[in-house]
Amino acid sequence: MGYYNTLVTIHILCVGVWITNGIAGPMVKKILMSGKDSNRNLIIFFLKYANIAGMIGSIGLLLTGVAMVLMNPAYGFFQFSTNHWLVTKQLIMIVILWMVFSQIIPTAKKVRMALDSENNEETMANLGKLGKTAQIVIILVIVNLLLALSRNYM
Repeated sequence: MGYYNTLVTIHILCVGVWITNGIAGPMVKKILMSGKDSNRNLIIFFLKYANIAGMIGSIGLLLTGVAMVLMNPAYGFFQFSTNHWLVTKQLIMIVILWMVFSQIIPTAKKVRMALDSENNEETMANLGKLGKTAQIVIILVIVNLLLALSRNYM
């Protein structure tokens, strides 16, 4: 059971890494909306940062979450009769992954292509769409965090 506590710690750290995207996103948006200069380098840096942090957070959460469910005999995958909080977390994680693969990744690719073609209007429109979708994902990650923290009270 010693590995289980390590997994829980890594799981919590991955949540923190993913939530940093939710903190950094609005800060970068505020800088970009100030319109002082083109900020092309800032956009490229932010896309790389969000990509790396998103991969670390999402893959880390997914792998450690699956490992914790497999290691703990009280938990299971989509067991609706027990651990309703865990089933809710698992369903929310599926929605998060769907949003990442169907919305965030394609929109980020559109932002990169618009940056290469130097189309500022398209870049800003896609950045706005990317920011809104990313904020929804971060809210869902926070809901999952709150479900885990409040599981003893349910």
